[in-house]
Amino acid sequence: PRDEERVRAFYERLCDISTRLRFFSIRRSIPERELQALVSVSTPSHVTMLASIGGELIGIGEYHVGTNPEEAEVAFAVGDDHHAEGVATLLLEDLAVIAASVGLRRLVAQTLPDNGPMRLVFGTAGLGRATHYEGGLVEFTMELDDMSGLLASAAEREAIAIGRSRDVAIAGEGRTTAWCQGAHSVDGPA
Repeated sequence: PRDEERVRAFYERLCDISTRLRFFSIRRSIPERELQALVSVSTPSHVTMLASIGGELIGIGEYHVGTNPEEAEVAFAVGDDHHAEGVATLLLEDLAVIAASVGLRRLVAQTLPDNGPMRLVFGTAGLGRATHYEGGLVEFTMELDDMSGLLASAAEREAIAIGRSRDVAIAGEGRTTAWCQGAHSVDGPA
C-alpha cells in the first residue's frame, strides 16, 4: 500500500512533457490497472524497481516479458527534478542484470524520436544493441548475452560518480535495497 501511494503521487507530479515521453501521450494519473501491475510482487516475467532519495520516489524502471519468452520490454520514468542525474541509467543497469540472471536474452524499448535523454541511456548502456524506426517510434533491442560492456560502462560511471553527496536507493520487490553514495549495487531476485 505504501508503494502504491508513492507511485500514484509520482505519476501525478510528472509534467506533461515527461508523461508524453514516457507514455506517448499526456496523462495526469496512472490508471488503476497499471498502478496495480507496477506495485505487484515481482516475478521473473515482471520486475519493477523504484529509485528513491531520502524517501522521495525519483524514478521507476520496469520490465515485462511479452509473447516472446526470451525478451522483455523496459520502460522508465524519472521525476522532473531528477533528469540528467543518471537515475534511468542505474535502473537499466539493474534491470539488465536481473533479466540476464533469469535467462532473458534481450531487452527492448520504444521511445519517441525526440526523447534524446532515453536514446542516450539506451545507446550508452554498454549492451550490444540494434536500433530501428517504426511507426514514428525508435525501437532499441539490447542483447544480454554479453554483459561485459554493461559492467565496464557501469564501473566507469561509478568511478566518475564517487564523491557525489546524494544517497540513492534502488529497490525492487523481493530484493534487498541497494544504498549508494555515488555508486550502487543490486542483489538478484530472491
